[in-house]
Amino acid sequence: MKKITLFFALLISSIGFSQTIPVDFDDALDVFVPFNGAAFSVIDDGGNNVMQLIGAAHAWDGATIVFANLVDLTDDADNTITFRINVPAGSSNEHLLKFEENLGGAGAATAELTFTTTGTGWQTMTVDYGAGFGKYGKMSVFPDKGDANAGIAVTYLLDDFAGAKSADRPQPATPPTTAAPTPPVRNAWDVISLYSDAYTDIATNFDAGWCGTGSVEEIMIASNATQAYKGNACQGIVFGAAVDASAFTHMHVDVYTTETSLEGKVFNLKFVETVAGGSVLEVNFNTASSPPLEAAKWISIDVAVDLSNFDALKEFGITCNLNSTSWYDNLYFYRAATAGVDKNNLLNVSLTPSPATNELRISAQEVIENVTIYNVLGKSVVNTTINKKEDVINVSGLNTGIYILKYTINNAVGTMKFIKK
Repeated sequence: MKKITLFFALLISSIGFSQTIPVDFDDALDVFVPFNGAAFSVIDDGGNNVMQLIGAAHAWDGATIVFANLVDLTDDADNTITFRINVPAGSSNEHLLKFEENLGGAGAATAELTFTTTGTGWQTMTVDYGAGFGKYGKMSVFPDKGDANAGIAVTYLLDDFAGAKSADRPQPATPPTTAAPTPPVRNAWDVISLYSDAYTDIATNFDAGWCGTGSVEEIMIASNATQAYKGNACQGIVFGAAVDASAFTHMHVDVYTTETSLEGKVFNLKFVETVAGGSVLEVNFNTASSPPLEAAKWISIDVAVDLSNFDALKEFGITCNLNSTSWYDNLYFYRAATAGVDKNNLLNVSLTPSPATNELRISAQEVIENVTIYNVLGKSVVNTTINKKEDVINVSGLNTGIYILKYTINNAVGTMKFIKK
């Protein structure tokens, strides 16, 4: 049997994947990538190449292998994985074998089962995945898994992963040749944009790893930046700061898919507040929704949403099983355009000085009932009751920039723009 040095194995891992199970470490592509501090190498054990996995005393350290083809766990009669493991003294005897990247279009997003070793030395494991699983492109081994075993750092040997069937990886879908529709021109303060070239996006961790890393990838379609949805079950978007979305009334996203068998396919959008008792709103799209998902055309999802309780919106999620066959653009929330300064002057409201430094004086010919000031992201930063024709508002605590002041007079609502320096 040929010998593979650690250097050669790591070099190969950068240019190719193992074909699929069986994995016996006699192939140059049978290479695992360690994570959370673990270490991988292929060593000679009595004339036989085996995997050496050195733990790192973390709760979930281990190693992953990515397959060129898929491991098919869909057949309950043929989805048992066997392998050999040499257990050292000091181990916990409780471990995990996990499959990820479900690219088969059906079955659970991941397949993971705990396996238990007995004593020490070489032993053969049989892990039966049962019903309800899919076709997976990645396999991970977690020795001494879990928080209870976080302090264990010992060295395992593993070999001869076998079982299940192999399935071809789906061919990459062809992206659309035309870009998503261009959004209309809107006031900056009337839009909260998560992703769009048409508006200024708020700061986010756009791929927060809720269902694994690499949920999306930005590509160019007809010179327009677009998100390609990849193989994970969801994408998490975490805002840099909570946003007051309570005055916003609509949600928009443009979606394209090449998937023609759309029965059971979904593109679901979820608003999440992370404050205690915060609100959650999920809006689901499928073949029966309005608008319905359709193949080979850009679908503009533009629907009314009740965000009146979302004054501290912090997260947004997408759950989708159109894996590697869908793209989206122009993900934003908006409200009806607020009136311009000239229109509001008809109500004889004045703001002085402009720019304002510490104080902003508001006056009108009639009683001003209340005032709310919003920043350009739509977040309320000042809210005060006035109930007189003239008053001074303290704006010393506001950052430099453009703000929108909304006021109520005789139950009529108007807005004006001012600058804080």
